[in-house]
Amino acid sequence: MTYAELLARLVSARRFGMKLGLERMREQLDRLGAPDRRLGTVVHVAGTNGKGSTVAMIAALAAGAGKRVATYTSPHLSTLRERIVVDGQLASEQAIVEAAQGVDP
Repeated sequence: MTYAELLARLVSARRFGMKLGLERMREQLDRLGAPDRRLGTVVHVAGTNGKGSTVAMIAALAAGAGKRVATYTSPHLSTLRERIVVDGQLASEQAIVEAAQGVDP
């Protein structure tokens, strides 16, 4: 699967709406070996305004303290790659495709 094919698939999936609840997410994480249970410190930023700048400030402080920092933000502005940033670097198209294939082979 290419990055463009993945984007087309994700956009078309929107038309089916959403299912509330976390059951499907928990099942998927368990199939992946529960990686969420191996995470270190997690900071969840929510609200209406200022999330992007708040996340950027927290990430800069953590990185300055020598911590490895990964952020996920949504929605993206121009490319899906913006959503996932690890140590200041956007996720590569290949990394996103590989992750998607790992979730839905």
